[in-house]
Amino acid sequence: MSKSTGLAAKFAVAGDNVKVQNLETQIETLTQQLKHQNGLMRIDLSLIDRDENQPRKVFSTKSIEQRGRSLELHGQKTPIVLIPQPNGRYKLFDGELRVLGATYINWTHLDAVILPADRVAMAIDIFRGQVIAGIQSQHLHDLDLAEAIVKLAAGDPILSQLDIETDLPRILNTVLARIKKHQALSQLSELVCRSRPEIERWIAESGAIEHQHEAALLQMLLELQLNPKTVSNHVLPMLSLPLEVKEAIRTHDLESSKAAAIAKLTAERLGTTEDNAVSVRTELIEKTIAQKLSLPVVRSECAQCLTGLDTGSTRMNKIVKSISSLDLDGLAENEIRTIQKSLKDKLAQIQQFLKTS
Repeated sequence: MSKSTGLAAKFAVAGDNVKVQNLETQIETLTQQLKHQNGLMRIDLSLIDRDENQPRKVFSTKSIEQRGRSLELHGQKTPIVLIPQPNGRYKLFDGELRVLGATYINWTHLDAVILPADRVAMAIDIFRGQVIAGIQSQHLHDLDLAEAIVKLAAGDPILSQLDIETDLPRILNTVLARIKKHQALSQLSELVCRSRPEIERWIAESGAIEHQHEAALLQMLLELQLNPKTVSNHVLPMLSLPLEVKEAIRTHDLESSKAAAIAKLTAERLGTTEDNAVSVRTELIEKTIAQKLSLPVVRSECAQCLTGLDTGSTRMNKIVKSISSLDLDGLAENEIRTIQKSLKDKLAQIQQFLKTS
């Protein structure tokens, strides 16, 4: 992440069309002001906590290694920016990739400037600015963006009343279907670069928006300069990815399209237990990363996982899954004993079969 992108993210607040590059002069001025006022401080990295409100959480191993090697070769050219905390620690305001790179090469300290609390804007404005800057600089992974949208929705007085992670995808799909029925999807796409009054006017006059939360969601996405259809198709689905797929994104910057393909290897589609499905997905994730498989190859591997199951294997997996998922809660004792007898009889058949085979 360049210094202009990182710091610009913090000050790109509340505007309709925030341009990161236009903030470079302001950013440089601010950094120099802080340096002049308080000087540079040499801060122990163990005292620095990441900003959990930072929307970008995905840093590839390659980018961390490259930043570390750059620090080794050229030294630290730009100080990180920290906010002092009451407990004597510091919250990282800008420079996370520099911190990760320094840690990678076993540095223990970095030069920093301190941002006083009275210079920090409201948290939601900072976060919104970070999201906008990340979108414009294309540094946000789709998973980062999905989680950022959820967080911004949680700060909206209307959307915060919803079960956000569950309701947002459903609401967006519903309103997009209605907009399509009104033959207005192309108009919606054009609003991405329009001003707030134009967006508000279209929402009010389109005839396709029936509920307050639909209007609030579209308003939020369009002001972030996001195409709602793209968000619906490619971004919000990231929220429902299996945990091991999300972890691969976090640790190895697994591309969204590959993550989505691998996530389709569900227990139901594989005809197996969830534990086995996790193993299948994990194995393919590791292969994808180690061999740097292209998207077509990943999709081919997924297809082989699904079509390579023979009928006998599928039947066996379904039987095992059925037994494993047996739920005894709420059953009477006599009902449980009946099930026990049935299982004992079946086990006896299995043992007899194994003896004679």
